Amino acid sequence: MSKPTNRIRPVECGLSVSRADLVYAQGSTGPIVKLAGDNSRYMLTCGHVLTPPYLDNHHTNKGVIQQGLVHGGHPRRSSIGKIKSWSPLKFTGQTNHVDLALVELSIDARNSIGIRSHVISESNILSETEQKNAHGIQVLKRGATTNTTTGVIENTNWHGQIKYKGPNNWKKRAFFRGLISIRSIHPSRPFSKEGDSGALVISKDNSKVIGIIVAGVGRISLVQPIWRTLIVHGRWNATIAEHT
Repeated sequence: MSKPTNRIRPVECGLSVSRADLVYAQGSTGPIVKLAGDNSRYMLTCGHVLTPPYLDNHHTNKGVIQQGLVHGGHPRRSSIGKIKSWSPLKFTGQTNHVDLALVELSIDARNSIGIRSHVISESNILSETEQKNAHGIQVLKRGATTNTTTGVIENTNWHGQIKYKGPNNWKKRAFFRGLISIRSIHPSRPFSKEGDSGALVISKDNSKVIGIIVAGVGRISLVQPIWRTLIVHGRWNATIAEHT
């Protein structure tokens, strides 16, 4: 099995990804999705990876590469597409629910088989109702930094501050509500680390798609629920693109 920091085609979940022009911000590829009435394929990942808040808002059509620059990617030869849209973060005390960027994939990067052999489909996403009763579910993820790790859902309605940082000592905090917190089952190994943001989390038995990693501290990782990432009011209405 190839390392997630390698260049891999077609693009799968949990691989090294970055903007073609930004070394500082690195993350992981998330689920492949489609939009209504659109034959293109798109990839979701964290907004702070591809549209970092310490920059201006001119992110549309910026190039995206897999593998990321820090892992040896090339601004042109590693290209997988361009930024289509994103959800700007709010730092003024308002509530955030998602931290996302939507990437329109090029033709050679379009198909996905999910996390290794796990097939992801619209029929097995964790719904808003199911999230309320998801405490204790064992989960796994594949990310660019920590590869495959396992954990357990600890809190199905986490709220609090997430700290964002950038170059030149740029730091801000954003308030989030409705996230899922996951604790690593390994006492000395985190579920995720920096560079895993954007990675897809699924249940260990492969029955449910849980969400997308947004942050992590120690053994605790925070996940934006998959049902909320697919529909971002005023920006996109997406469904999981099943592997064909």
